[in-house]
Amino acid sequence: MDQQPTKKSRAVFLDRDGTLIEEKGYISDPSQVSFFQRAVEAILALNQSPFLAIMISNQSGVARGYFTESSVCEIHSHIQSLLETRGAYLDGIYYCPHLPEGAIPEYRIQCSCRKPGIGMVEAAQRDFGIERQGSYLIGDKLADIETAGRAGLTGMLVLTGYGTTEWERHVREGTGPGPHLVCKDLWTAVEWIMRKENIQR
Repeated sequence: MDQQPTKKSRAVFLDRDGTLIEEKGYISDPSQVSFFQRAVEAILALNQSPFLAIMISNQSGVARGYFTESSVCEIHSHIQSLLETRGAYLDGIYYCPHLPEGAIPEYRIQCSCRKPGIGMVEAAQRDFGIERQGSYLIGDKLADIETAGRAGLTGMLVLTGYGTTEWERHVREGTGPGPHLVCKDLWTAVEWIMRKENIQR
């Protein structure tokens, strides 16, 4: 986890792959990181708002044996460095390396942190004293929306990454909790939050 000191009490939790950066499968090298259009601007807007910007990400590639936790941390450090060149930052970064059917024994567990579990949200709440009521979660998968519901957050689905496919599946099958709002991308979601909260930028 990487964090910046702050006194903010609410957060916007956001997914990594398909939400903040482009979905490219199980990325294992920092050179594969590519932000969506206006994603950095969205993080900067959160930095200048009363909200923490907290990234929570399932990284089952560790349990699958595709890469190590060190690789994940290297990618996250690179993401922070790229953000910082634009004056932005993530207040916290949390990831889950587990998968019950994983190939690596030490990560082959049924954990509480893998989304749609809320372990990463709970960890951030402990670290930052976050008030879940009035906080948000933005992601491109229905698992993100389920996490939001379980944690008492407002869940927002973006149509980047797997978002369009996931939303079409939800409409077709009508199973599981639906998002509070469906947005084009991260920037649109953050912009909606700013308007709803009457935050001037």
